[in-house]
Amino acid sequence: AVRLLTRAKVVWHLRDMVKPSREGRWFSWLAGFAPHAVLANSQAMRDSLSCSRARRRTRVLANAIALDDYRGGNRERQRQAWGLGRDDLAILHVGMFCPLKGQHVLLEAMPTILSACPQARAVFVGAEAYVTGDPGFENYAEKLREKAERLGIGHAVAWAGLCNSMADAYAAGDMLA
Repeated sequence: AVRLLTRAKVVWHLRDMVKPSREGRWFSWLAGFAPHAVLANSQAMRDSLSCSRARRRTRVLANAIALDDYRGGNRERQRQAWGLGRDDLAILHVGMFCPLKGQHVLLEAMPTILSACPQARAVFVGAEAYVTGDPGFENYAEKLREKAERLGIGHAVAWAGLCNSMADAYAAGDMLA
């Protein structure tokens, strides 16, 4: 309606997955016709649109990162705060805790990683996802902790929570998953 009434160019910015529900199909259909353009911040978000016209019209524009904001972090202080030793290999996973982000995949890989590199440590930086009404998100962080214990890798996992300095967090890591 805004497009028709004002003749303004309308751009939708897609920043979350479109669910395969009735509402998601409606949204996908509308995305194919209502805006002049649709931007998505990942290929996966673009692909979550069920309407092929909407997918064709959607362009992926990844979030920009100001790299200077992440330089000069204090590696030793952050590693100490996380309980990591000097020789530990810190594999960081940064993001909200939800199935889409794949924390469970890193946990499932850790037994294999530990067999090849016993000093490996998975460090999860983040917190529970926002409330979505999706039952898969309920108590997800607790489910991850329980999974780590079931896999027998609890000793090799650090739950960092939210960090005040992501420069410190990235400096403390050796790999990013």
